[in-house]
Amino acid sequence: MLENCQINNYKLIKQLGSEQYSFAFHVKDIISKKDFTIKIIIKSSFQSHHYPDTHNNKGQDCYTRTQINRTKDEILYYFRLSQYKVSLPLINLNSIKNLSDEELSTFKNYKEISLHLKVHSHKNIATIHELMEIPLAIFVLMDYYQTDLFNSIVISKRFINNGWLIKKVFLQICSALQYCHSKKIYHCDIKPENIFLDKNDNIYLSNFSLATKSKWIIPHVSTSSSFYMAPERVLYFNYSYNSNNYQNFSKFCTYKTDIWSLGILLINLICIRHPWSRAHQLQDTTFRYFVMDNTVLKSILPVSNELYHILVKVLQLNPSLRCNIATLMTMIKNCTSFLHPNSIIENIASALTIVPILSEDEYNNFIAINEIYEDIFDINYIYSPYHVNRLGVASYDYINDSVLLNNKIHTSNYLTYRTLMPSKEMYKEINTIFNEKLEYITDNPQISQLNVHKFDPLL
Repeated sequence: MLENCQINNYKLIKQLGSEQYSFAFHVKDIISKKDFTIKIIIKSSFQSHHYPDTHNNKGQDCYTRTQINRTKDEILYYFRLSQYKVSLPLINLNSIKNLSDEELSTFKNYKEISLHLKVHSHKNIATIHELMEIPLAIFVLMDYYQTDLFNSIVISKRFINNGWLIKKVFLQICSALQYCHSKKIYHCDIKPENIFLDKNDNIYLSNFSLATKSKWIIPHVSTSSSFYMAPERVLYFNYSYNSNNYQNFSKFCTYKTDIWSLGILLINLICIRHPWSRAHQLQDTTFRYFVMDNTVLKSILPVSNELYHILVKVLQLNPSLRCNIATLMTMIKNCTSFLHPNSIIENIASALTIVPILSEDEYNNFIAINEIYEDIFDINYIYSPYHVNRLGVASYDYINDSVLLNNKIHTSNYLTYRTLMPSKEMYKEINTIFNEKLEYITDNPQISQLNVHKFDPLL
């Protein structure tokens, strides 16, 4: 749809995938020639974390999809009006990262980004580099990875005979998720498609579209793939939401649902399959047998006794009895066998019957946080009051959901510019404190027309 369009110095190469309210593109920086990913998040009034149950509201869900497709067409029209090249100011990352819960209730489209920014300094969480905005959408610039964990497991079978690599990848996932939990952020969508790998098989957790700060899971909210949903999450999703009844309904910790998802993900890595399609006794026969007798895991999966005991501690039906992430990481570190000696996966003899115990140095290296220093300028980039509306028509109308025009958030100096980025010379004239950070700024001599203004709360 948007192939060959250009946003600032980023040319869109190929669409990588799409979700209900977003789609991602592989892009290339035409100046540095580096590859990145831009995630385009649709800004719309119908986007909410309380989506209808599509099984019961097919008409409403169809209407939502129609509106989303219409908005995508409007985004294309926006680019067409600009000859497929747009120059957008950058949103200060700290401004979004530090949005309060009250502000996020106003700027709901930024909730995903704000939560992601609070944890993206972890080495195994995808880094957000830049944010840009138009009336229709938000553009999130992140690193580009050629593959995700799903393709590595299913297509390339990267882990089928490598117990050490399974431990490395799984422990990195655990470390990233544990870091999120330490910041009171719960991912709620742990699955292979949301985990990316670099060429050295290091993982990067991404997609915080369903993440939350809520300690307790809330009935009837949008959830992840059914394969990875904890049974209490399935129960709440099927439960007809009523605020009065909810007060008397059992409460379950959100972070425990992430731990359940880790258990299913571990089975994916080792067995290349799911144990069941949905953790609901009435909707899945295999899960019903598991509830009656958890040793059924050893019948349906080629797991060793050692791995079986680990899985049982993770896949506890009672969330309060599930082991924590730290305990799970220690068990994986010391595990000596993943598969039963007689197991065969897809006619390939597995080497996972005996796996190495990790040394302390290996273990500490895999789980190290190694937070990336965030080199963010203390300056806010905002639009001038002259912009385009949803139809691409120039106007002076205030856009209510635009963080760029909200004086409660942006109360310092701002920059407006019409080209890609300001030059070194311009920055030196503005403030000498940037002199040591100019490696972050491109040295393109064609960049100019930078205007500096004192923030005017009347804008």
